[in-house]
Amino acid sequence: MKISGCILVVAAELCLAAQPLPTLVHEGDRWSNVVHGAFPCAVRGQVRIATSGDVAIRGVARDDCGYRIKQSVRAASDGEARSQLRGFASRARAIVDTSILTIMPAEGSMASLEVELWIPRTMREASVMTRGGRVQATDLDGSVSVDSGGGPIEIDRIGGNATAQTVGGKIKIGRVTGSVRCASGGGLIRVDFAGGETWADTAGGEISIGQVMGPLHVATAGGNIEIDRAAGAVWARSMSGLIDIQEAGGAVTAVARGGSIQIGSARGGANCEANSGTIRVKTQDGPLHLSTAMGNVLAQLVSGRAFTDSFVNSDSGDVTVLIPADFAVTVMAMNETPGYRGMIVSEFPQIRVVQSAGGRYPVKAEGALHGGGPVLRVSTGRGSIYLLRQKRARVGAGRPPN
Repeated sequence: MKISGCILVVAAELCLAAQPLPTLVHEGDRWSNVVHGAFPCAVRGQVRIATSGDVAIRGVARDDCGYRIKQSVRAASDGEARSQLRGFASRARAIVDTSILTIMPAEGSMASLEVELWIPRTMREASVMTRGGRVQATDLDGSVSVDSGGGPIEIDRIGGNATAQTVGGKIKIGRVTGSVRCASGGGLIRVDFAGGETWADTAGGEISIGQVMGPLHVATAGGNIEIDRAAGAVWARSMSGLIDIQEAGGAVTAVARGGSIQIGSARGGANCEANSGTIRVKTQDGPLHLSTAMGNVLAQLVSGRAFTDSFVNSDSGDVTVLIPADFAVTVMAMNETPGYRGMIVSEFPQIRVVQSAGGRYPVKAEGALHGGGPVLRVSTGRGSIYLLRQKRARVGAGRPPN
């Protein structure tokens, strides 16, 4: 398939070598050449573009695909610019309802390349592959896929699914109706809204999630994770940073190798593990499995919600459990702090504290509240345990509330 007569084909295969370049535009210390045109495409089909620079795709109300290709180079004069600006090689073809566009700088060209595409917003899918550069995709009813050799990616107002992958650079997702997959070799990932299951993975950077209407999977090798709201289950892992989840509609599994974990609300229970950080969790349903090697733990239970057998542990730190007055639970607590320093403080007369022989460790406390129920096991290897009546929601981890 040729593109709009011969504009792109001539520029690609013939005229850049055989004909002089048109008048160049001088912009500061750069000189540029711009080519415009259009090519036919299926309004409900697919478009695929492969290039080596910046790409911007926007869905609009039209029945063909328009393009703007800009080459620019830093040079001291028009003549120097022409010697370096050698054009670009391009090819456009169609396979059934898929338009495939390839645009690459000509061999030996020192110029940067920018490609803008305006495509029918009703297209089923748009995909971009670039060797390196900024990619933007907006206003499409279908799905978007971006693969960059290095550079930032921005995707917004997409009616289908979105996939974004870059070797190095930040990824920003605005609003996507379907599922989202993001992966960066080193950069921040931000997702404002995703209507389906979402994956976000970066080898070095923070992850920020606004609202996800499905299950959520997030992982970073170096940075914080912040999640405002996930309608489903959440799996979060950070090798070095805080994990902060405001609200989860399903179970939460969180692992922090070098930071703390905070969960404002988890409807399906929480399974949290920290190497050296505090864990704070408020659960509305399901079991609690909380464990930290070095840090305090605060667990807040919610009355009127389903609860199953759970455990809360700190190898070296204080453990505080806030229990509503009407909560049916059986508590089994053990403090193994060496010497006489270990203690268990219980505000419930039903949970009796028993010192071991000679007043040394371990210290135990057991009892059933409101006839008993699921078993809650609480332990610390070096610290104190507080079993407290829930009076107010805002308390500090590892110490009794004021």
